[in-house]
Amino acid sequence: MLASILITRSSQNAIKSVFLLNNFYGNQYISSVEVLLNEQPSIIKRYKTLNYEGTDSKVIKEVTNVNSGYHNLEDKPGWFSTYIETNENKGYVSEFIKKEGKWFNFIKGNDFASNQEIDTKMFTYQGLGRIASLDIDFDLHQESITPPPPPPPPTPTGTIGCMDPNATNYDPAATINDITLCSYVAPPPPPPPPASIPGCTDPTALNYDPLATYDDGSCTYPPPPPVPGCTNPDAINYDPMATLDDGSCILPELYIEDIADDDITGLPNV
Repeated sequence: MLASILITRSSQNAIKSVFLLNNFYGNQYISSVEVLLNEQPSIIKRYKTLNYEGTDSKVIKEVTNVNSGYHNLEDKPGWFSTYIETNENKGYVSEFIKKEGKWFNFIKGNDFASNQEIDTKMFTYQGLGRIASLDIDFDLHQESITPPPPPPPPTPTGTIGCMDPNATNYDPAATINDITLCSYVAPPPPPPPPASIPGCTDPTALNYDPLATYDDGSCTYPPPPPVPGCTNPDAINYDPMATLDDGSCILPELYIEDIADDDITGLPNV
């Protein structure tokens, strides 16, 4: 099987060098390398990628797709593949990507853009691409996979017993502790709650009961000391706060005036 590859280096009008590259007798040429592969011509070969080591690759300007990165914001000259042709298919590599000191890219078939006569064995489907979108139909993946059970633990060797020194059946000769074999003395039951004792819980009351646990409203208190004063509401010096009449009440004076001077029909006059 024959395979022919033409690799070309693009150039700019202005060359930033004191030497003119690829200029012969006043004529400017473009660098290119054409390779013919003919090893084992009887075997059908599949070419997936093309790579080289050397100077920069050609960069094609791309500003419409943000996923393409920032290296291709401007056109740059460099190496590219004009054509890749075998006796089975034709393809090309428009530019190379640099990684780990080498330049590489996957080979695209000439029918890639129009999707005509696509064959998965051809250049069109060689190399690695990029997934644009992914949709998963979970209805097709309902089968659940049951993981295998874990292997049983290894059988312990030694003397099984209770190795807790606080247990009543502590076994000092045991080498394998089995907590299910341990027995313990039951703790004493908690004390019962105190009995409910009614009574007067106010220390200032006459019948205060220090043993009472709740107040039943039976508290009694000593009477307040008497307050001496006038307790007669008709007195002019009546004291509403007095609780003991001390005889100090002063009543208003009352006299009668006989206006008719007949000692009979006179009206009282205060």
